[in-house]
Amino acid sequence: MTRAVSAVIAAALLAPARAAPLPGAKAKRMLADGLRQYHRLELQAARASFDAALQAAPSWKAAAGFRAAARWTLGDHAGARQDAEF
Repeated sequence: MTRAVSAVIAAALLAPARAAPLPGAKAKRMLADGLRQYHRLELQAARASFDAALQAAPSWKAAAGFRAAARWTLGDHAGARQDAEF
């Protein structure tokens, strides 16, 4: 993982916390699917899974951080920065 990707993920995970409900089972499944896809370098599919996780749990910072990594790797640096500021 490059330093830039690490910085984007760190920014997303270290942002000030907001009170939010815990993600449900569907969101957790989508995140797990996305992580498997990301590790297999199926980046478009991973981003779609992270999108689905965020639709199921809109305030989930971990999902936004992983989507930022996928976006960055795909070359969507502006989108990755938006996720990092989530």
